[in-house]
Order: sequence, then C-alpha cells, then structure tokens
Amino acid sequence: MNLVCHCNSCKRRTGGPCGWTATFREDQVLARRGEFKIYDSDGSVGKVANSFCSRCGTTLFFVPAKFPGLIGCAGGCFVDEPLGEPAVSASDDTRCAWLHLPDGWEVRTSGS
Repeated sequence: MNLVCHCNSCKRRTGGPCGWTATFREDQVLARRGEFKIYDSDGSVGKVANSFCSRCGTTLFFVPAKFPGLIGCAGGCFVDEPLGEPAVSASDDTRCAWLHLPDGWEVRTSGS
C-alpha cells in the first residue's frame, strides 16, 4: 500500500506536513544494507520502531508493533524507481488544513 499519514509521529519523523509511506510484508523486503539507528515512537498505529541511516540521518523504514510482519518504507527513498501516486490518506483528521489532496483518495481518520 502506498499512502500518506498525517499523524504527529509521521510529521515529526519527516519534518513535513505528513509522512509518505509504502508498506510491505517483511518477506517482500529483499535486503537491508548499512548501519541503522533506531528510535521508538508512538504513531497512529501505536508503538513504532523507526530506523534511519546512521551516516546521513535519512528516515528509511519503520516497523509497527501492532502489525507484526509489516514494514513501512519512506516513500521518498524510492528515487531510482519512484513510487506511483499514493491512494490513501491516513490520520486525515489531523491533516494540515492547507494541504489539499487529489479527489478519489481513500480517507482514513485516526480512529479507523
């Protein structure tokens, strides 16, 4: 799934108005290279272990405790083969009022 999330944790994690995330099953992730630093946070999906590059600080991926076997990867990291347009707006009830989204996206609130 390719989505944007507007929860406070994603805003802090990215330094932006939302986080752009592609989710994968753990068995779909073929490799993880380099050294990662991890920090834990509370996001819209509960406890999350966030991994970022220890050299440049780029947010790379996160593992939500509430969804074992799922990995969320930062959408902006897909530069060689960019992701398509997201189709879901998560935690939409905390979206910045000035951020407008395209018609047709699935909208989920913090409680859903």
